[in-house]
Amino acid sequence: MKIRSLLLGTAAGLCITAFGVSTADAQIYTSYTNTIINKPYTSLGAGRLILNPEDFREGQAPGTRDRDDGYFFNANNNTYGVRIESLIGGTGFQFEYNSERYDVLQVNVNGFAAAGRTAYFLNTDNPENLFRKDPPNAVIAPFWGDHFYRAGDDIAAGYIPSEISVQITTENDPALGGDIRVLVVEWKNLNINYNFDPANPNDPLSPNKQSQPSSVGTFMLKIYEAGPVNDVKRGKQGDIEFHYSTVGDPRVPGVVKTSGAAVGIESDASQTGNGPTTFMNGLYVEDPSSLNYRPGVDNLQNVRTQMTLSSTWAPSRANNNVILFRATPQPGAAGWGDGDANLSQLIQHRNLPQNQFVTTSDVITIMRSVAMNRPLDSLRLRGGYHGDVNHNGRYYYNGNTRVDIPTRSDNEFEGLPNAPIGDIYFEANEYDAGLIMAYMAGKVPTLPWLIDVIIEYGKAGVEAKATNISIPTVISNGNGSYKLPLYLNGTFSGPMGVKFDVNGTVTAVELIEKEGNKLVAQYNDNRVVIAGRAAFATNEPVGYVIVSTNDNAVELNDIRFNDENKGSMKIQSGAEAGEVTEFISSPNPVLSSASIKAVLPSDGHYTIAVYDMLGNKVKTIVDANLPAGSNDFTWNGNDEAGNAVNSGMYIYRIEGNGVQMTKQLTVVR
Repeated sequence: MKIRSLLLGTAAGLCITAFGVSTADAQIYTSYTNTIINKPYTSLGAGRLILNPEDFREGQAPGTRDRDDGYFFNANNNTYGVRIESLIGGTGFQFEYNSERYDVLQVNVNGFAAAGRTAYFLNTDNPENLFRKDPPNAVIAPFWGDHFYRAGDDIAAGYIPSEISVQITTENDPALGGDIRVLVVEWKNLNINYNFDPANPNDPLSPNKQSQPSSVGTFMLKIYEAGPVNDVKRGKQGDIEFHYSTVGDPRVPGVVKTSGAAVGIESDASQTGNGPTTFMNGLYVEDPSSLNYRPGVDNLQNVRTQMTLSSTWAPSRANNNVILFRATPQPGAAGWGDGDANLSQLIQHRNLPQNQFVTTSDVITIMRSVAMNRPLDSLRLRGGYHGDVNHNGRYYYNGNTRVDIPTRSDNEFEGLPNAPIGDIYFEANEYDAGLIMAYMAGKVPTLPWLIDVIIEYGKAGVEAKATNISIPTVISNGNGSYKLPLYLNGTFSGPMGVKFDVNGTVTAVELIEKEGNKLVAQYNDNRVVIAGRAAFATNEPVGYVIVSTNDNAVELNDIRFNDENKGSMKIQSGAEAGEVTEFISSPNPVLSSASIKAVLPSDGHYTIAVYDMLGNKVKTIVDANLPAGSNDFTWNGNDEAGNAVNSGMYIYRIEGNGVQMTKQLTVVR
């Protein structure tokens, strides 16, 4: 598969919500690698915020109190969505998860946290959902099982009091040359996997299952603060660590169930269902140099595919071992719709103004994605986010149905529905590419461009009359190859974006050069994409598309013109032209008159006529019975009224006796 291009002209819980959200089921393992390191377990001390057991709830806010399966709920403002800085002084704290920025973390009783505000509050006691699209999603799970936060009357009944607490601490990071902030969540003396038969803990169907006070454990999640969004990662920035202390307590002897918990991280799946998602199973490591590496067991494949649950303590293979997910974040930058679809402002155009980092390369980046049907990364701060210069590319999923957000705003979080909508995505298309080219030419003063009127050629409020493309005729090249003259259905001046598919293979796109116009074309297999800044009269061709097809009609499908879907069109190409042995005009270009020769396969009635490029008949050369063999005619360059035609492109066509052939000629005056 090849892509071709042509450029003409110069060209619920403790809150730490996402500033943006990830793509549908973005591959989590592109953002992290994992290993095991050795580090002593240090419990949280003074300054920690103990999350009240009665503030853990389940269901849509305000939810119901649930110390078994609940998320932390902030009763002060009656919402699950409170940023961490309002709770424990973590001003400005952001972490990057799955290559996305968040300032909200949902903490759950069951030994996991979810990045961002989630609309889902069910299935929190099913650790196997770490490996599936079933909610909850975007889960960071040091030890996801069916746990219980013990307090109050539980203590009188012989249970050890649990504690779930959070704190922002600091650690020295030599790579940064100083301290780095860390968000820490600790589940301490949690009643883990508490409901089982002590004689057979791993039998979920045992009739003797009951709550076990002895089954307690302590573990911790650390999330390191992300660095500036446009900086290369250094040191611990964005890393995730799982720490493990001890299980059991001599005060309450008995069995501890450490099996059946999920350990790892998963992507943010945008759609519900029981299909697999992308995940990293922390019970395996991909780094051969890590502690306790098991040849034949630990490898990248098992990290990404094995749905194994825990069997022993500690999941890190020793209490003072730490499972580390080392961040390898993708580059990104703030600036929704600034035109930098290839993110060059992060590298070669770093610290340069917008008119320096927005280039033709951004146009090609967008158009290539459309031509190849491979959308730009729609994560916030990525390609689609920057390429959506007219701010109409936001959307989200309601189940399996895509819902577009029509509101246009400088702020990507304005104009959203009040109801929970899950993830938001961004996209760019060929019209955005056209606006970028208009910006480079100074016809659009700034990007993003939220105004519909384009000031063009010194006139304010010029209204584009063209609403679609036009293919007035099909020119046969023989052997199943056809030349499609591409026009607009009216006058036009301004940024332009066109996309369509054909029922064949596109072999070439020829754009017409015109002073002041700057157009780019991309094509791939059956798709054509054209974008740029241009001015056309109705009778001026944009260019020609060469198509190879076995059908007798050329079809254009999924036509999109300046962000509006226009459906399909069908242009009849007639019978295979090979039945006419020869059909030629000379000279070509035509200066005054032309000789037309037609070698016909059989006697019959034939018509030969000249048409303009809009399909209007200019002159009938012959309309009569003709013999088989060679026939010669002359066109004097006049129309039916006897007036000399203007310079330009014309076609001449022969039809009759079951055959048809169309050729092109040029008149030069």
